[in-house]
Amino acid sequence: LGALGHHAFAGTDANIFIPDADPATTTDSLDGDSDDDGAMDGVEDRDFDGFRRPSEGDPNVADTDGDGLSDGLEIGLPFPAKDTLLSAFVADVDPNTTTNPVKADTDGGGKKDGVEDTNQNGQVDPGETDPNDPNDDGFTLVVDPIQQGGTATFYISHGPGKAWLFLCYSATGGGPTAVGSNGLVLDLSPPIGVLNPQQLSQNGALQIGPVPVPPSITTGMTLWFQGVAYKMQGPISESLSNGVMVVVQ
Repeated sequence: LGALGHHAFAGTDANIFIPDADPATTTDSLDGDSDDDGAMDGVEDRDFDGFRRPSEGDPNVADTDGDGLSDGLEIGLPFPAKDTLLSAFVADVDPNTTTNPVKADTDGGGKKDGVEDTNQNGQVDPGETDPNDPNDDGFTLVVDPIQQGGTATFYISHGPGKAWLFLCYSATGGGPTAVGSNGLVLDLSPPIGVLNPQQLSQNGALQIGPVPVPPSITTGMTLWFQGVAYKMQGPISESLSNGVMVVVQ
């Protein structure tokens, strides 16, 4: 199969032989876990044809989707396969919860699984977000390049629908700074300014600007931005965007 990547040798029983659908890719015929992610090659190549389909893990790549979590960890393996190199294996501390090894952002919330599982142990620990819950991922802030005397434009996506967005900014650093009484921590240093709140669309998107850059903002200055979204419908909730640092041109 994939380990050899060839057609059958003379004398091979045709009733047993399975041809390799992709001879250009092979695995180690003497190693049941070629990439040492804890999942046997035959577990990753589920139809045993030597060809990797989009829904299958890559038996030669320990982290198929590149999200920072090994395939074995994502499918919930607490123990390695027989041929797995122990020094490379990362055990899943909570095998009852799994993520998709071929989808970098399992919950589609905007953050890779390995970013949410900060210590990459397969368990949702205090201070971490859940890679299976899109509602706790926060949302995305993108800032266009800012020029002295020009305009600034900000783009929000993957936010909580219909929430109110407060765009915060600082010219002194990237924090962290605790604000309010509910444990919210901004990646900004005081003093922190806030633009007038605007409401996100139903799908959590918003464009702010272009807005004029104040005369006090000059070339070479470094600015930090972060969005805070408050959702007032139903249970009150709040979430943060990523922080963005911009050097004024």
